[in-house]
Amino acid sequence: MLIIDDMEGMRSQLRMTLSSSGFAKLHVVSNIKEALERLATHHYDVVLCDYSLGDSTNGQQFLEYCALQI
Repeated sequence: MLIIDDMEGMRSQLRMTLSSSGFAKLHVVSNIKEALERLATHHYDVVLCDYSLGDSTNGQQFLEYCALQI
């Protein structure tokens, strides 16, 4: 699972919650650039993405871009 969120506290909380729920392979990044780098080298069954990422691309645009690449 790939988690994308620009807020450190939210990334930590999501990691703890999902780890305790049984998710073993978690990658957590803070921005679109890092997410694209991860997606270039890893396959993810689930991508959990914040909508407001604080830069020019929002989460919806990022996920639409990813859907077009499949």
